[in-house]
Amino acid sequence: MAAALAEVAPGKVGVEALLAEGADLENATAEALGLPATGSRCQSFDVAVDATADQARLVCNLKDDATYGVGGFSLSLVRSGAGVWNCESDVGDKSLLPEACRT
Repeated sequence: MAAALAEVAPGKVGVEALLAEGADLENATAEALGLPATGSRCQSFDVAVDATADQARLVCNLKDDATYGVGGFSLSLVRSGAGVWNCESDVGDKSLLPEACRT
């Protein structure tokens, strides 16, 4: 799971850079934020940005894995309006997640 976090984390830089530039993020794509189309642990990436509130959600749609199961699990980085990034995941066994994502 740390590898999935490492795959989605570069998108934070893209979000912060575009917010600082005042760019239109409403239709931002994963690729525009520096994320690949797919990764070794992430089947795909989703992006949701509310530039008005300075909030963002970067989602790694996890590839199915025997360790944490099948069925569309994800790991997300969520930016609050205050600029604080938090990690969230819907994986059932939280012990599999990086420490920052176990809340």
